Amino acid sequence: HAHGVGAIFGFGAQPDLHNSKIEIAGVFQGGLGLPDRDYYLNKDAKSQDAREKYLAHVSNMLSLAGDDQATAQKEAQTVMDIESKLAQAAFERVKMRDPKNRDHKMAVSELATLAPGFEFPRFFASTGAPSCQDVNGVPPDCFQQTNSLIDSIPRDSWKAYLRWPALHNTATALP
Repeated sequence: HAHGVGAIFGFGAQPDLHNSKIEIAGVFQGGLGLPDRDYYLNKDAKSQDAREKYLAHVSNMLSLAGDDQATAQKEAQTVMDIESKLAQAAFERVKMRDPKNRDHKMAVSELATLAPGFEFPRFFASTGAPSCQDVNGVPPDCFQQTNSLIDSIPRDSWKAYLRWPALHNTATALP
């Protein structure tokens, strides 16, 4: 996040929905390589085809980054598995259009209690962002559900997942 690579969730400044004269920190659902949660969850042929092509793309990119084919395929599947779990926790696009579903201003301490595995106070301090007391956490349910993934997914799987957005976001600068 400090280098502009969004993984697991998004983070940035946004207008305070209760006072348009100021901006507050916003953390929001994210971490998906495909455009929307439905790409991961829908069972129709078009969605399945998109997932297969995405999986092949991730595998190919990991191969270009130096992985042998078997490792690249395994790590691509890990990326897909984690992103699918993140998609299950995310709100549907239509639900996110409702302003009430995007307005969850809370103290940083509340967010930290909601999702302790993320260590949000430590995260905010490490980003170099200005200090903040309040944050808009959208949607809170997503963070609660995603928090449970932190300990349930093995560390090596997280490393594979986190490697992918870093590679994807810097692909144009790579040889």
